[in-house]
Amino acid sequence: MGGISIIMTSKLGKYISVILVALLLFSTFTVDYAHASLNTVSATVSNQVSAATGVTYTFSMKPSVTTAIKQINLKFCTQAGTYSSTCTALTTAGFALPASNNVVLTGFGSNTLSSATGSTNVESAVITTPASETTATNHTIAISGITNPTYTTPQAFYVRIQTYSDTGTTLIDEADMAFALIPGVSMSANNLEYMAFTITAIGSGATLVNGSGQTTDAASTVNPTTVPFGIFQTGLNSNNVAHRVSVATNAQTGYSLTLVENQLLTSGNATIPDFGTTTDNSAGTAWTENTSYGFGVNAKGVSGNLDGSYGLTNFGTSTNNATTLYKKITAGTPITIESLGTAAPGNTVEVNYRVATQSTQPAGNYTNTLTYVATTNY
Repeated sequence: MGGISIIMTSKLGKYISVILVALLLFSTFTVDYAHASLNTVSATVSNQVSAATGVTYTFSMKPSVTTAIKQINLKFCTQAGTYSSTCTALTTAGFALPASNNVVLTGFGSNTLSSATGSTNVESAVITTPASETTATNHTIAISGITNPTYTTPQAFYVRIQTYSDTGTTLIDEADMAFALIPGVSMSANNLEYMAFTITAIGSGATLVNGSGQTTDAASTVNPTTVPFGIFQTGLNSNNVAHRVSVATNAQTGYSLTLVENQLLTSGNATIPDFGTTTDNSAGTAWTENTSYGFGVNAKGVSGNLDGSYGLTNFGTSTNNATTLYKKITAGTPITIESLGTAAPGNTVEVNYRVATQSTQPAGNYTNTLTYVATTNY
């Protein structure tokens, strides 16, 4: 947040009192010109945070006379008043000025300083060779390296300014300005975590996205969700059915999607073995048509190559029938379909269920139950 300028104008011999407080802003306003004829006085603060360090205070003014300015004094107090009146040093609130060489002048008859020192609550800058001033020109004094005062409740503080035609004897102008520190307002909100999971049926005759060259032999369903392989083909020809599953979540840690079966495909005492690798988050096993048999699962990202870009497990990334990879879904041991470490707007994978049997496989109606589990990561 940049500094905030508040500008007030006074006339010689006038008294002006203005209070301006801006929530969350460390700003300035004019309070008293008891002696002065400084015009268009304003100030900005580079960082308005309580107790901030390395802050730059910039004061701007226009002199009403052309008398060359030799010295500028600035005194920081906790109360208003003339430069010589009672001043409680702002250092009691944690305020600190830089020791030296942190003042930059612009707009003065001469901007070259012979010295600039900060001591306790007073900053004094001495111009090497002063020159006549221009009353229409903004004169700025920028003091860097200041430590802001610390307060937990709103407080007003003051800076008293003097200009001299010599080194502290002949006064030209005097002004008193106020600035206020308003403690920051803490904001909080809670956005609830959500996760959405959808499963979509794929019809019969659809070409699988996994690059196997296979098409679906039957349509999957949802509500209820089923994988009806139908009658197994002979000669180790595989049957293929597929679903598409999508996960969306705003969880910053992302999510994981796993798949598990309750048992092997079973008919009475007969079972069809699972096919593929069992190790989670590892490459699967290539399925060779007319040679491989059993029940295996392949997962392939639909929206681009999600299995590579979005942390999906590395099975299903092949481009041809000979290298399409499949995994076992061992009963009681889930396999990871996809895992993502960030929030997801809705990633979709196509899951290919593939089965082939040997000629010696006992006749029967084979069933099992598959369960998808989507969880946020912790």
